[in-house]
Amino acid sequence: MTIEQLAEATKLTRKTLSDFENGKTTPQPRTIRDIVVALEQFGVEFIAAGELSPGGGVGVRLRLPTKK
Repeated sequence: MTIEQLAEATKLTRKTLSDFENGKTTPQPRTIRDIVVALEQFGVEFIAAGELSPGGGVGVRLRLPTKK
């Protein structure tokens, strides 16, 4: 996923996303949800603490492609 794809999927500008990434501005909760949804649509999985194993920490991974 490119920043252009994320910008298009979230209806945000590249500059806005860059400002979030660089800590220049802070996104609102609704914007964070929009970014999460867009990332999930591109195959990103967010893992909660302990979700996969007891004592496991939070994480992010790419979902495996589905077999056809």
